[in-house]
Amino acid sequence: MKDRAPIQIENTFASLSGAGLAVLGLTQPVAQLMRNVFEPVVIDSIIFKMSLEERTQAARITGVHLSQDHFEPGDTILVDVSVAPLLGATETFSLALKIPYYASNGRAILRVMAEKASRSQDAKRAPGAYQTKRLDDVIRLISSPGRNDVLVVELLSGTQTLTVAGQETGMLPESVVMALSQIRKSEVVQQVRQSLLGRTKKTTDYVLVGSQTVLLNIGGDGLTFTGKGTAGEQKR
Repeated sequence: MKDRAPIQIENTFASLSGAGLAVLGLTQPVAQLMRNVFEPVVIDSIIFKMSLEERTQAARITGVHLSQDHFEPGDTILVDVSVAPLLGATETFSLALKIPYYASNGRAILRVMAEKASRSQDAKRAPGAYQTKRLDDVIRLISSPGRNDVLVVELLSGTQTLTVAGQETGMLPESVVMALSQIRKSEVVQQVRQSLLGRTKKTTDYVLVGSQTVLLNIGGDGLTFTGKGTAGEQKR
């Protein structure tokens, strides 16, 4: 774009309509730029590179294993994620996610999914962070749509927090949340239903589908798996 740094977007797709999805992944951001209501955009050039493979590089997230079933603030959660390729044997990806020391005791949600799916969920959780007030916001969002081949593990708390000018504040005292929530005139401050305690990710060789969710009890015992899951030491 004229007078702007180049925008580079990369992603991987796998399906009978994979090529069409790849093209859509380019045309949609261009349309968002051209239709933005903040200022005119002049696009000097667009370079589109696409490579095709005959084999299907898709895999489903089928299970999750946690290193233990009791967690305290400051602990590190070791997560093994089972991924089943469409053609091939099941593989395991290991990730580590630290629970912040400031995390409150109580129920938390651990989610495992592809990065693109995580972004879609995040836009519902914290819509204020995805609102556009200027062209820079549009560019920021289309530059990081989330990849289909990146595995994400994230931990959410049921404690409410806020976004201020599009930035999530993290966990705040309830009195501060209530006070700031009264600022509505400019829509600068917006409530967030769940606060993000941590997020980690790992690039894979697969377009990932499916998800897994685990309900944790920080400061107490007990896990609830909504899919296939286990906890505790396991033989390698």
